[in-house]
Amino acid sequence: CTHGKTTTSSLITHVLKYCGLDISAFLGGIMVNYHSNFISGQSDIVVLEADEYDRSFLQLTPDTLVILSMDADHLDIYGTVEEMYSAYQQLCFQIKEGGHLIIAKENLSNFPDDFELQMKSRSVKLSFFNEDFSFGNIKVENAKYHFDFESGSETIEDITSYLPGWHNISNTSVALFIAQTLGLKPEKMKAAIENFKGIKRRFEIVYDGEKVLVDDYAHHPEEVKHAVATIKKLYPSKKVLGIFQPHLYSRTKDFYRGFARELEGL
Repeated sequence: CTHGKTTTSSLITHVLKYCGLDISAFLGGIMVNYHSNFISGQSDIVVLEADEYDRSFLQLTPDTLVILSMDADHLDIYGTVEEMYSAYQQLCFQIKEGGHLIIAKENLSNFPDDFELQMKSRSVKLSFFNEDFSFGNIKVENAKYHFDFESGSETIEDITSYLPGWHNISNTSVALFIAQTLGLKPEKMKAAIENFKGIKRRFEIVYDGEKVLVDDYAHHPEEVKHAVATIKKLYPSKKVLGIFQPHLYSRTKDFYRGFARELEGL
C-alpha cells in the first residue's frame, strides 16, 4: 500500500515478538525498540514490508497480505493508476491457497466485480477494516492516544499508544487483529502496543519541551495531510512551522498540486 507500510509492518513485528513468537522481519524503517529494520529468527514466520515500487512486490507469495490503501503513487513506473491497481490485483492472486487478505472494503472497487468470488474459489479468507475489527473510544491525554480495539466478541480497552494520529490507531488495529488470529493473549498484545516506541522519521518527536521538533518522512500528499492534522491535534495551542523537503522529482511532478494543498494547512 502507499501509506503506513513501515509503521504497520513494524507494529506487527513488535507485537508478535513481544508476545513470544520467534519471527524474522525485513522492514523499511528503523524501529526505535530494536535500533534496526531487521530481525533474525529461526521459525518460518516472516514479517515483510512489501513495496509496490517497480512492481517488486510481485516477487512475493504471501500467506497473509495486508493492503491498507491504494492511492496513486509511482506513476513514473505504472503510467496510470489503473496499471497500479492491476499490479495489486496480481499480488492478491499470489496469496497462497487458504491464505488471508486483510483490506479496506472500499479498495475492492479498484478490482473486477468478481474479485471476491475469485478469492473465495482459492479458499482465501477476506477480512475488512471496520467490519471484522475496529477501534473506538479515542482520547488524547498528555499528547498520547488512548483507544479500544474490538474484533468479534473480544474487546481490549484503554490501549495507550505513543504513535499519534487516527491513521496510526488504524495501523495498530491491523497489528492487533493479526496477533489475535494467531491466538496471542489480549493482555500481552495491549502491553506490546504500550511498549512500542515508534520508528525513526515516522512522526518521530526529536525534541519535546516548550518547543517541539517532529521529523516525519511524509513523502505523499495524503501523508502530509495526516502529519499536519496530527501535530495540530496533539499541540493545539502551539504555532506550527513546517519545513518540506521534496522526495523524488517524479513524485513531486506528479503530486505538486496535492503537496501545495496540504502544506497550505500549516
